[in-house]
Amino acid sequence: MRVTTWKRLGRTAAMAALAGAMAAPLAVGTAGAAPSAAFCAALLHGPKAAPPSTKNLNAYKAWVKAEMPYFQKLAAEAPDTASKKLFNLFVTSLKHEASSTSAKTLAAYWVAHDSQWAKVIKTVAKDSLACVERLS
Repeated sequence: MRVTTWKRLGRTAAMAALAGAMAAPLAVGTAGAAPSAAFCAALLHGPKAAPPSTKNLNAYKAWVKAEMPYFQKLAAEAPDTASKKLFNLFVTSLKHEASSTSAKTLAAYWVAHDSQWAKVIKTVAKDSLACVERLS
């Protein structure tokens, strides 16, 4: 379930970047703070580690730990307070997932925080568009 969402996060960023590249010449600009070059570089290059190929809890936890610095960097470089807050909440969620002791409690945690994932995906899309506009 979470790996699918993770892949969707990457696709959302890529689609937003493509849409932004197509719309950038027509854009007047976006509201809010302009993203920094470091934030844009991190966001548009995406997470580095490949998702685990097995449904093993330990493999998932290792993958989450490997991805945590990426989201911590996004939180630190976020262009506005709303994005920073959301990425920090997401990092907190990843820390919880990395320390989970059973797949059952982890699944319950995912269900309870599904709306948070949806907000992160929307934020990534918004910030990707802002980065593409910045770079064009």
